[in-house]
Amino acid sequence: LAHTNKNATILLQYQYGTYKLYLFVMAILRNRMRKEKLNNNNCNCNTRNTVAVIFLLVFCGQYHLQHSIVHGNSSSSAFNYLEGGNEGAFLSSADDTSSNNRQRIVILAGPHKTGTTSIQNNVMKWTSPGKNKIKQWEWPVPSEVIEIETKDEQNWRWNAGKGFYALSESLRDSRHYQVKGRKLFLQYSSDELLKFYKTEFLKTWIKGKNIVFGSEAFDFIIKDINGRDMIDGLKALMPWHIDGVNLNGSDDDITVVVTYRLSRIKHLISIWRQTKKATEPFEEWMKETLNNLGALDSLGLANAFISQNLKVSLLDSSGLAAAGVDISNAVACDVLDAPCTKDKQVVGTKPVVMNTKVDFQGKVNLSEEQLEVMDKALQMYDCKYQSMVMEDDRLTVLYPHGLLKVFEFCNSNGLQEYSVGRDELKRQLQCIAAGFKG
Repeated sequence: LAHTNKNATILLQYQYGTYKLYLFVMAILRNRMRKEKLNNNNCNCNTRNTVAVIFLLVFCGQYHLQHSIVHGNSSSSAFNYLEGGNEGAFLSSADDTSSNNRQRIVILAGPHKTGTTSIQNNVMKWTSPGKNKIKQWEWPVPSEVIEIETKDEQNWRWNAGKGFYALSESLRDSRHYQVKGRKLFLQYSSDELLKFYKTEFLKTWIKGKNIVFGSEAFDFIIKDINGRDMIDGLKALMPWHIDGVNLNGSDDDITVVVTYRLSRIKHLISIWRQTKKATEPFEEWMKETLNNLGALDSLGLANAFISQNLKVSLLDSSGLAAAGVDISNAVACDVLDAPCTKDKQVVGTKPVVMNTKVDFQGKVNLSEEQLEVMDKALQMYDCKYQSMVMEDDRLTVLYPHGLLKVFEFCNSNGLQEYSVGRDELKRQLQCIAAGFKG
């Protein structure tokens, strides 16, 4: 199969090479005929005959190559998918940077308020053509998405780092969730957008590149009704799952990155700051909010991917802080295997920290005691994930620190079997905000 897929990729590259050769030879032909016409007022038939022989040899070679491949139909399907599904889409020549290694796909899944904006923008920048510091990876945002989103005045300072937010939105259950007012979704349906992303992934994969993409909006998976179905939708976009296309790769080549933010109460406060900013004090927001607090459930998000047999790398933010490692560098160095220094810096660049809201003036109008009790309630909620974190070999914890202390708290208080849902957790937090401690 590996040999077959390699040949299929060679055929696709050959087909594209033939197309480029055609353009090149035609340019030569036009120039030569123009000169001959100027010199002789006549076209030399030898020029035409020479070019005709060249093309006869080229296309005979292509015909022989195509029919020497066992799964020629599969490779042709990949080419037809790219050519027919998206006007003007052609394959670029293959890059040998990852030819000796198994290709990978990394999904940066958030959740919200865990440094996602910084991670997305830094990884996008580091993998961009021309300026890339991580040459074997690409951040493949479809051109159709870039063209419209950059011009949409309703968008939030959009750039290609946010290029996969629309992917998350397109995967949601349209019976319950619809995007309103965005030009992208007025011009294209969710199915059309998903095809754009699928095509971009396929083009990148055939070039021999690894794929990295992400959005904080993948926490819809844990927030939404039927949210876990989004994972099946994500899998369907992978190159090896496209009908009629036989390429190397499997779901084992996917790694999902989820961030666990500590302290837990600071994560909750950050969610409030984003949703209401300074217009409503924290106490009032906590008692009245319709937010289901899914963004707090990092371990639940990790569990959702693991339950679909995907590997997860869990970043412990407190461990990163203790080690003095920037979160974007951790993703690049420890997950993407980028060229890095011993102190976890991507070689030749520094990360940019974004979206810190240092001038925020909202009032956290609860006592220190109330905030501490809230933090304990949030830690207790996470106790139910201890066996997954400690025992499931599909999960790798990077920079474990505060998470281990959370589980120590669970064990020392006999909370190993403690399990409540997010609705109950929210009720507890609302009671604490109203002045109760339990």
